[in-house]
Amino acid sequence: MAATKRKVSSKRKTAAKPSIRQKLLSHTVLLPVTFIVMFGLTGVYALTSSSAARFNYHYFYACGGIYAGPSTKSIPYGELCQGWHAVLGQYWCPNRPDSEVHDGKYYNDWWIQLAYHSKGYINDVYASGGNNNSPVPGVEAWYSCPTTLM
Repeated sequence: MAATKRKVSSKRKTAAKPSIRQKLLSHTVLLPVTFIVMFGLTGVYALTSSSAARFNYHYFYACGGIYAGPSTKSIPYGELCQGWHAVLGQYWCPNRPDSEVHDGKYYNDWWIQLAYHSKGYINDVYASGGNNNSPVPGVEAWYSCPTTLM
């Protein structure tokens, strides 16, 4: 039997062009680094799902004043209007000066601490649900009022 010779090509093989997916995957390390440089670590923390999971959202049926502390005598921050808002919890402040707020036939001495708006407070009278001088259902209740009145 005679040995057959294979013809060897002298052309050099070139690598195939990378696909769009391969290009995107090669940049997965660069994109977060670019984001950190542009927006800082705070922006990266804000994008994580765990940061959004800390807040409970509650519906407010009417506009009400936001205050630095759970009393109308504390520094006013502005006004919160109707809609869904992120809340941290609510405090019972029965012995504070001007802690009870009246709105028509409704009144309450519970205050909700907001997750945004400088973590200010708004009276429970503006939140949906609940009864007079009682906590709003669905929002974590703390029975000790914050000690500082700003």
